[in-house]
Amino acid sequence: MKKLLFIFGFLICIFPITTKAAVATSVDKRDLNIHLFTNNDCQNCEKIKKYVEEKHKENTRIILNEINVEKEKDIYTNTKKILNFKDNKYPVIIIGSNYFYKLDTKKLDKVIESYLENDNYCDLVYRVKSNLNTDDCLELNKDIYKSDNNLIIIIIITVIIIITGLIIFKLIKDKKIKINFKKNN
Repeated sequence: MKKLLFIFGFLICIFPITTKAAVATSVDKRDLNIHLFTNNDCQNCEKIKKYVEEKHKENTRIILNEINVEKEKDIYTNTKKILNFKDNKYPVIIIGSNYFYKLDTKKLDKVIESYLENDNYCDLVYRVKSNLNTDDCLELNKDIYKSDNNLIIIIIITVIIIITGLIIFKLIKDKKIKINFKKNN
């Protein structure tokens, strides 16, 4: 009985790890474009470019695209309209349909990681540049953190199952619960 509970507990503990591995192998391996909208007197642009290039230099899938708003105003205006942001602050970092006005490294890295793992990634700025339909981009990109939430739920369920199993085992051991096995002939 102890061996059975041990094996059951081990399998439950390893389940989230194998689930995460299965998700990671099904990822779309295309490039991730980070669009940096700048103007001629952008003070923080170099800081952002340097951070992205240094932090993510090992990942060849990440491409940093600098877009000068004064030279490509129509792309900026159309993207701004779709994302419904009203400020004209620079620089603006856009990944998928997420945008940032300043370098928030934790948030930026989280979005990059989420998009690299997400097979529903939609590059909104690329679609605007190419005059393609953007209707589904906002819907697809809103769930970029979904995989993290699923993993947390799996871990919580696993812990609940293990604790329940341990309580049952303890009750059986203390003989507060009797289990009778009958042989059927």
